[in-house]
Amino acid sequence: MATRQRWMGWMAAGLIGAAGFGPAAVASAQGQRQLDGVVAVVGDEPILKSDLDTQLAQFQATRGVDPSGDGVRKQVLDALINSKLILTRAYIDSVTVTEQEVQARVDQSYRQVLQGRFNGDEALLARTLGKQPLQLKREWTDDIRKDLLVEKLRAKKVQNVSVSRREVQQFYETNRDSLGTLPATIDLYRLILTPEADESAKAAALAKARGLLDSLRVGADFADLARRYSADPGSGAQGGDLGWAARGTFVPPFEAAAYALKPGELSAPTETQFGYHIIQLVERQGERLHLRHILVKVDASAVGQDQLVARLDSLRQLVLTGKAKFTDLARKYSSSKEEAKAGGEIGMVAIDQVDPVYRPLLEGLKEGDVTAPEPLPGGEGYQLLYARRTLPAHQANLTDDYAQLESLALQQKQSEVYSAWIRQLRTDLYWAVK
Repeated sequence: MATRQRWMGWMAAGLIGAAGFGPAAVASAQGQRQLDGVVAVVGDEPILKSDLDTQLAQFQATRGVDPSGDGVRKQVLDALINSKLILTRAYIDSVTVTEQEVQARVDQSYRQVLQGRFNGDEALLARTLGKQPLQLKREWTDDIRKDLLVEKLRAKKVQNVSVSRREVQQFYETNRDSLGTLPATIDLYRLILTPEADESAKAAALAKARGLLDSLRVGADFADLARRYSADPGSGAQGGDLGWAARGTFVPPFEAAAYALKPGELSAPTETQFGYHIIQLVERQGERLHLRHILVKVDASAVGQDQLVARLDSLRQLVLTGKAKFTDLARKYSSSKEEAKAGGEIGMVAIDQVDPVYRPLLEGLKEGDVTAPEPLPGGEGYQLLYARRTLPAHQANLTDDYAQLESLALQQKQSEVYSAWIRQLRTDLYWAVK
């Protein structure tokens, strides 16, 4: 990839990526894998033809490149092999990730698929994919755990790589001509507020769950109540049936309650990040459980949208009147913990590289401007955008663009370290293309 392309790609990555737009990075939204032939093997890990075909389709969708073109198939297969090599190394080195990390990524992937492909309609997702939401999440869990292991080891390999000012200058001198004219950019920061259920909303959900449990204990039909009241549209339509599952499939609180049950027994309302569950153990075979549940969600809309807008408006006035710094407010109040840690920093955003749907939010922003509260694209909640600095279209230079040049120089150096590591893994570990 040319330096110019790398530069533009980096500049375009700031605004939308941080907001969680776009498809989830899962091997297949349907969770299906046909045993249609092995195209490569890395250690004990096979790469199936369906894996390769899925990645080729994603490559075409995201880059607009014909997957049948010269070298594309080999490039994608090489990338899959490299990931499997890193995974094998992670197993050898006993790299681990927590269940909390796995479940957080599963939830994020599900939300991206739900919003990106089904406009937030869980019933439509279940009908289209033929899978219940919890079933989809279970099927994604193992692949996502592997992805996280790969990410952790890859990040560890390059985490200590750094560049000196002299290396940044050398990078600039080497690539000056290929950088060309840079588009107008904004050093963008963001503060978002999303609805959060208060204690009264949690109490209402718990009371509803207890009422359903009381009905079940006096003889109400579980399947009927699940179809009528469960907030899980996939399993609810099936009378709450979750099918058979092994240990490690469900989030820890749900699993702990389920494995404590005897066949036919009902759990007390069990709280997870999804809400309150009433769980029934239908049958048990060793460590495998056949479960059904009723989910009562906590109504996060208890915090009204008007309240969010009013709160953001008051924070905006603090910035505009000089009474507070935007970065301090973002650290203290942003609903995004990741963005809060960075003081709301999104980074340098090239306006002409932003999706046209979101471009009007940025056009016309001047240095120091803070937008009025705007709805979050693709999700509940509102955001403030703050332009710390603006730059018109210009030739790249070390004075105005040092941070971006430093980032590009670091990416290049990390890429060189990573490539050398992959070459070593290909020497040290077994792999073969079939």
